[in-house]
Amino acid sequence: MKMKPRALSIAFLCAMLGLLGGCSKEDKNKADNDKSSEETKAINEGDYSALLPFSASDAGQKHAQMQTNLSDTLTIGTGLMELSKEYFSSKTYAFRGGKYLDYNTLDASADQSGLLGRTSKKNANGLNPAVGDVFPTDDGDKKITSNDILLLDIFEYDWYQNKELKGLSLALVLNDKIGTEPDEATINSDKMKLYGEESARKLVNYLRKAKPEIGSNTPIYVALYNTSSEDATLPGTFFEGAYFESKTNAEFKTINEKWALFPTSTATKLDGTNATYFDRYKASFQDFLGQDIDMIGKGHFMDNELEALRINVKLHAKSADEVIAAVQLLDERLSIFSSNNFKITVVVKADDVDVATITRNKGTSTTVAQTLLY
Repeated sequence: MKMKPRALSIAFLCAMLGLLGGCSKEDKNKADNDKSSEETKAINEGDYSALLPFSASDAGQKHAQMQTNLSDTLTIGTGLMELSKEYFSSKTYAFRGGKYLDYNTLDASADQSGLLGRTSKKNANGLNPAVGDVFPTDDGDKKITSNDILLLDIFEYDWYQNKELKGLSLALVLNDKIGTEPDEATINSDKMKLYGEESARKLVNYLRKAKPEIGSNTPIYVALYNTSSEDATLPGTFFEGAYFESKTNAEFKTINEKWALFPTSTATKLDGTNATYFDRYKASFQDFLGQDIDMIGKGHFMDNELEALRINVKLHAKSADEVIAAVQLLDERLSIFSSNNFKITVVVKADDVDVATITRNKGTSTTVAQTLLY
């Protein structure tokens, strides 16, 4: 990371005059402090640092409008970061919220002139299909109406090294439904892939031409996200991605992401072993309390391997001692999950009040439990 002039001069003088004691310990540390203060410190190993001063994109207003809840928005954002690590290492890149796809650039609410507007003679850069375009569905061919929006949103992260832009990551948030209930139909998956890929190439071409700072050589990673899910409580999934090193040519690769609730037949099909462990974990806790509890798990799978399991527990405890004993047992019994190849997070509520969290990171059998009673 580039040092500020004063930091550079201090570092140089200390190197040349160190034997003479010409630099104080405070001055020696200033160069390092000036460097580290340009980025935040990542909380977890492998996470990205944020470039300072941090600036949030005003496109967040658009994200808030298009997504049904904050959980979906956060899932898309964290998912895009994880996928980006293959191309932009968290060890060498820092991030800022996207500045190129701002609210006005995306906006299509007034005159359909933004990127989220419909393609037309007046809006050549619009990425949503024109009214009347035909898409094959599970109920035959359907024409796009004025109510059908296939591209809901676009998320952006900008990647920096030494405060210089070195890359972008984009997530295209897609909706594969046409029409309204009870006449809603699902667009053919191959057609959705083709539409997503064409939209991605068109967007990359727009950015390279309209934003001189990006130009033709800044690498851009684009991931395609489908909002549809098996259950309303689950997020959607990323299904394809491409790394555009230059211009607009890139090969899209399949992303095999899945979500499943525990206990369900879907979870059992994806990972029968951990589905059984979940049942044992819940049963052992109910035996201790002598009452029914609400316990639901949400599993995140990549390439059919469980990556993370979040378990939400709702107690009906009436006193602090009940809560403390319950949390201790939940922590102890996590050993039922014998594999440490995935992260486990347990969030404990007493009715609607958060009372504890328990975390076991991937690759370790050590748990970290924290009560929130004080």
